[in-house]
Amino acid sequence: MSDHRVRYEKKDHVAHVTMDRPDVLNAMDRRMHAELAEIWDDVEADDEIRAVVLTGAGAARSPSARTSGNARSSTKPPRSAVGGRSVIPG
Repeated sequence: MSDHRVRYEKKDHVAHVTMDRPDVLNAMDRRMHAELAEIWDDVEADDEIRAVVLTGAGAARSPSARTSGNARSSTKPPRSAVGGRSVIPG
């Protein structure tokens, strides 16, 4: 069983990012935020990536951050583009 909250693969110049916590409707926690940050850094550094498809496992994408003390608020605006590349919700 994978210990990751996010699945990530690159194929044909497209990065496929899947939030993988269907048991909690893909609610984001600190660990998922950290994994996504690493993925965005990788996408930004990879000149071969032309698009990102972001999706969630199961019936729902993340409706919000989990508020049970695991999520931290941020003053940074959400990023809709990474390194000049579009992020396309799946």
